[in-house]
Amino acid sequence: MKKFVTGVLSLCLVVLVGCSESELHKSMEGMGGAYKAMKDSQTAEAMKAELDTFKAQLAIAQKQPVNPEDQNTFDEGLQKVEEQVAQLELALETGSLEVANTILAQLREINKEYHDKLGVE
Repeated sequence: MKKFVTGVLSLCLVVLVGCSESELHKSMEGMGGAYKAMKDSQTAEAMKAELDTFKAQLAIAQKQPVNPEDQNTFDEGLQKVEEQVAQLELALETGSLEVANTILAQLREINKEYHDKLGVE
């Protein structure tokens, strides 16, 4: 899970967009950093603080275009991430760090799935 540092789909987006300084790239890096911090969190409160950062970066990423042939897959992946984020919020509201960590693992699986779908190594 440590390799998730670059964020959900970040490598994919760098390849698709081709510009390492784009808003999309920055948002994916921000998501990656927030994800790593959530994984390292020892309390639900600490994870909540990082989740806010993750959500803000996700919102930016969702507004960014990618290559037309990849847009639907990209949007689908980010929708799945958004659904997991909603579940993560609920887990953190109840203070369930164990459930939150399970959801973070599912986010990692989404990352792998969409890297594969978009041909990112």
